[in-house]
Amino acid sequence: MSKQRYIDTKFWDDNYIVERDPIEKLLYLYLLTNTLTNILGIYEISLRRIAFDTGIDKDMVIKILERFEKDYKIKYSDGYVVIKNFVKHQSNNPKINKGIELLLKETPVNLIKWVNIDFDRLDITRDSLCIGLDKTSKDLNYSNTNTNTNTNTNTNTNTNTNTNTNTNLHKQTPKQNSKQIPEDEYEDEYEDEYVNENVNENVKVKKKEKENNIVQTKNNIKLYKIAKDFLDYQKNQFGKAVNNSPDNIQKSIPILSDLIRLDGFSIPEIIGTLNFASNDDFWAINVQSILQLRKKKKNEDQTKFQKLYSRAGKWLKSEIKKSQDKEKQDRLQKAFGK
Repeated sequence: MSKQRYIDTKFWDDNYIVERDPIEKLLYLYLLTNTLTNILGIYEISLRRIAFDTGIDKDMVIKILERFEKDYKIKYSDGYVVIKNFVKHQSNNPKINKGIELLLKETPVNLIKWVNIDFDRLDITRDSLCIGLDKTSKDLNYSNTNTNTNTNTNTNTNTNTNTNTNTNLHKQTPKQNSKQIPEDEYEDEYEDEYVNENVNENVKVKKKEKENNIVQTKNNIKLYKIAKDFLDYQKNQFGKAVNNSPDNIQKSIPILSDLIRLDGFSIPEIIGTLNFASNDDFWAINVQSILQLRKKKKNEDQTKFQKLYSRAGKWLKSEIKKSQDKEKQDRLQKAFGK
């Protein structure tokens, strides 16, 4: 049975989508709309199926999925596609919420922990998914409002009650103390009992995410400065022909990032090449925007930056050969990351 999946027209104006390559946009849209998707945004699909449906090489699919996960958008884990913010784009009504709850109960907990879900709209909690209980459950082993239900019963009754409880939960229940356990302490004890296997993994993931965020922020600051310095210099030379607005500088960051991430250039190589361009009579006129650096002309194999880098390399060799000053030669090489 076919399903209808609506895509907001603002999808194409989203900053993240705007910055993607055509092949990345295709894969992203496919992961949102293929026939195996559901309203939870967590579903099983093979890499082979993804590659077949999209026509994208399997190895390239893997690389793009890794990129999506690094950007905290979509991850692929153990045969599942997991879309981080999918639920928040679903209508908040009883029918949709019931469908989400049913899917959550069938989904591995470690995948649920990665996505953003507003559990206030649901009748279940994130923790309850570990033992299949909802917010209104009367099970005394999950609710912390009663601590010792067997006080006035005989020994045989206690034994039977405990046996049934363990059978229902399929796991050892949290020990119940004679005094009422504060909610926060109970949640900690519950976490230790039922999802302990995921604690270390979550700590590592959060630590890695924090480290990645720090590195990404530092890199973005560097790239912003590179773009600003170049565009400010060009603006001084060519006036209104150059757009050095903060918004345009910000848009230049993904282009510079792709030169490093996809094309293999180093930051010193990028800086040296842009410095060459801004001081060369021909290239200064033809490179007044960073946004066009990864574009290719029809029937050409090289991007604009690759051609510029090649020309800058020839100039560098020529200058080094002409110069008799060893210090100047070292400065030139260092400027290009050589």
